[in-house]
Amino acid sequence: MDFFAQQDRARRKTKWLVIYFALAVASMIVMIYGVAIFVSFYVALKGHPNYYASQAPVAFWNPLCSLV
Repeated sequence: MDFFAQQDRARRKTKWLVIYFALAVASMIVMIYGVAIFVSFYVALKGHPNYYASQAPVAFWNPLCSLV
């Protein structure tokens, strides 16, 4: 049993696990963002009773528009 070889393998695996975790978090953020946009446009197009046409459209990406 070579301890240092095992330690090197564990470090390599840890790097890949961190990369996979970051990709998973990023993909979840993108998917939730996409669902939020889809639902927003769906509600606006269907003329939901709680949606008022006079409301300003929601700015999902531009942070300066949401400061109003």
